[in-house]
Amino acid sequence: MRLGLIAGGGGLPDEVLAHSGRDIHQCFRVGAGCEFSLGAVAALVAAAQAAGCDALCLVGSVDRRDFTALDLGGRWVAERARTRSAATGTAGDGSLLDALVAYFEDHGLRVVGVDDICPDLLTPAGVLIGDSSQVSTAQQRQGLAKARALGLTDRGQAVIACGLPTSDCQWLEEGEDGTDALIDRAGASTLQTPKILFKALKPQQDRRIDLPAWGPETVHRAVAAGLDALVFEAGASLAVDRQRALKLAQRHGLTVIGGAV
Repeated sequence: MRLGLIAGGGGLPDEVLAHSGRDIHQCFRVGAGCEFSLGAVAALVAAAQAAGCDALCLVGSVDRRDFTALDLGGRWVAERARTRSAATGTAGDGSLLDALVAYFEDHGLRVVGVDDICPDLLTPAGVLIGDSSQVSTAQQRQGLAKARALGLTDRGQAVIACGLPTSDCQWLEEGEDGTDALIDRAGASTLQTPKILFKALKPQQDRRIDLPAWGPETVHRAVAAGLDALVFEAGASLAVDRQRALKLAQRHGLTVIGGAV
């Protein structure tokens, strides 16, 4: 296998390169100010084929609002995504990413999941740092179930519980602007504490792409927003620079858990 890495933003692409650089034949940077714009899908495929790649791994964050200036491949992906969204009644990143994978595979490029090449990046189960009594097993399941229910609508992967686990607990949901904006919104709100973030894999998504990810920047933002705990679906989310993230969380008294659905 001659693997091409399609690298978006954030720390995950560099983490993958650090773990599996010798297995990666070529890295293609995608996004604003990068070698390839998000809409240059046909150009990206042509470059991968010219480099001799026969497989691709998609890692890192992208902003679907940058999916503009479409080339022929970008227009194909956009039309397929619109058709799927209309059929399923959803309108999120999932339809676009599924269409992107279909285009790559139609052009002979197998898509490989990041957890296939870097399985040690998956979030382990259990309390990773902090107070084990902060979030009960029942709360973990409830919060992750709500995150997965949101994922079914293809609008996001994360929710935040504000208040004690009673009927008065209020929930904030991730929108098109992403998890960072959700955390900031929780921090700016006057809703009750504790405030606990839950992030899970969308049940219907292809797990080769867009696995939920977290790392030091997530912890920094959560601390600044005054969150009390972070719960990520164990075995279905990626921990970027895990040890540094957990040391930071410990320093600020933030609990981090790999939760079971």
